[in-house]
Amino acid sequence: MKMKKIISMFLTFIMVGSLAACGGNKPVSQESTPTTGTETTATSETTIATEKEEVKEPVTVSLFPANGNLTSGTVGGWLGEYFAENGIILDVWAYSAEKFNAILASGDYPDVMFFNTNKCDINAIIESGYLLDLNDYMDQLPAIKNSEEMQTAVNFVKAYVSNKSDELGVLPVKVGALSSKVNTGGAALMMNWELYEKIGSPEITCLEDTIDVFKQMQAAWPQADNGLKTYAMHLYSDQDTSSFAGIKNVLYLNGYTVGQLKYFLLGNTATNEFEYALEDDGIYKYGLKYYNTLYKEGLLDPDSITYDRQTVVSIVDTEGATLAGWPCVPAYETKGFMPVYYDGMRVVFTGNYEKFGNNFVIGISSKCENVDAALQLVNMFADPDSCFIIKTGPEGELWEYDASGVPVLTEEGIGYFVNGAEADIKGETFKNFNTPLIANTGFVTSFGKQYSASSWPEVLVMRNNTDTAVRWREFYGAKTDFVELLGDNCVQIAFDDSLNKFVEKPSDEEELVWTAAQDILIEASWKMVYAESEAEFEKLWADAVAECNKLGIEELVQTRLKALDEAIKAKEALSK
Repeated sequence: MKMKKIISMFLTFIMVGSLAACGGNKPVSQESTPTTGTETTATSETTIATEKEEVKEPVTVSLFPANGNLTSGTVGGWLGEYFAENGIILDVWAYSAEKFNAILASGDYPDVMFFNTNKCDINAIIESGYLLDLNDYMDQLPAIKNSEEMQTAVNFVKAYVSNKSDELGVLPVKVGALSSKVNTGGAALMMNWELYEKIGSPEITCLEDTIDVFKQMQAAWPQADNGLKTYAMHLYSDQDTSSFAGIKNVLYLNGYTVGQLKYFLLGNTATNEFEYALEDDGIYKYGLKYYNTLYKEGLLDPDSITYDRQTVVSIVDTEGATLAGWPCVPAYETKGFMPVYYDGMRVVFTGNYEKFGNNFVIGISSKCENVDAALQLVNMFADPDSCFIIKTGPEGELWEYDASGVPVLTEEGIGYFVNGAEADIKGETFKNFNTPLIANTGFVTSFGKQYSASSWPEVLVMRNNTDTAVRWREFYGAKTDFVELLGDNCVQIAFDDSLNKFVEKPSDEEELVWTAAQDILIEASWKMVYAESEAEFEKLWADAVAECNKLGIEELVQTRLKALDEAIKAKEALSK
């Protein structure tokens, strides 16, 4: 049965490459221009402004943060000076769950407050009149007003969080993508690079090529120093809740999303289609076939089904008895594992991309006496340039301008952002202003770099500059990392597919059918991984498909596709 549904993925639940960010208040000049997610050669005209317009005498703004990482009291030092330059004396009320609940109960709100929507009824708070309607103040929030991405998130909050589309009591938090990483996390085939080089670095042009490469590597290193037999793959079963978790690795490496996997639908980001997981020629069966081939070749650990994830981490990361860390953990580069790349590889990177923000929102009290200053603070939290200063410090300390007017790290900054050393700014120990901001760290500043200095390409190279990493870059001709090689074929999405925010949960009766079908497919998947022959593999597949069809899964999939169609329309409407 063919079940493919074209969807507008690039307008709905994916993001390719770096994110664009539009303007907001500059940290000093309070002016801004839209920026794009494409890095360009910056000139002095694109640097952070150094001339400041006259500001009013600073006034106090109280802030209740999202977590317990900030201490109570007036923010002082260099950061206090920066807030003061923008007309703000910031008074932090240290977070605690007890204080959060007491504030909600009393109605005695600070001027600016973060709310966890999982722990309070935002709609009730807005209806009670405790928060300003920010629709009336959008001109004073240019970092939000002038950004299409921010406006889309705002529209979502109005329609689906506060459920009062005519009132804007709160704004989204952590909108957009996290800054890029040195690799794509678990969505990569992390090769034991020294061993790969030892066998002559044979060419890999597709996933199937890895099988012969693994055989050569295993022959060259049949057991680890501790006596454990080496394998190319170690799967685990403790995360098989609503699906066979191991299949996600194959899906990610072939450009598929997994947000609808529990409903037997796979999102193909190359074709903009949803594909039915039980297609006989589909990617799900292909992945099981790949694992089964590894098993029959003695390259997949036969005890995998008994493992939990921590056991696999121990085998790969600590005991070292592996040829390719998959699934991997983010620190593997430091242990000599580097990602395999081949032309045409398309990877779904599950680094957090929050198109509509996360579970936090931020609002301004209707009793706030210094509304203009509170709005300025909120706007600074949304402006990438201001976020850069808040997170990196003032010019001349951890960063400075190069000859072309682009910020670069100083030696002190390199020590802090690359080597993890302590840093001083104007005689005080630099500490991260550790509460979520409205703009996520992937937003790009006016000078063409993401506001999080720890993600700048030159910083990534300095942080991962082992001999192995240098040889890896030389081998592939890369300047920085795996993400660079993938280019537009590195597809960033929300870890939990945001389409689910727009789809009603299945009924209790439907949920029972889905659970039964999921159990059938999970059990069959493991049996197919361990099948001893082609005939056994095909029979297991046919039997699983037949059992699922008896439950009526085909009809439920069609129902899900219709619901996703409606979800896509609702999602697209937010961007208009």
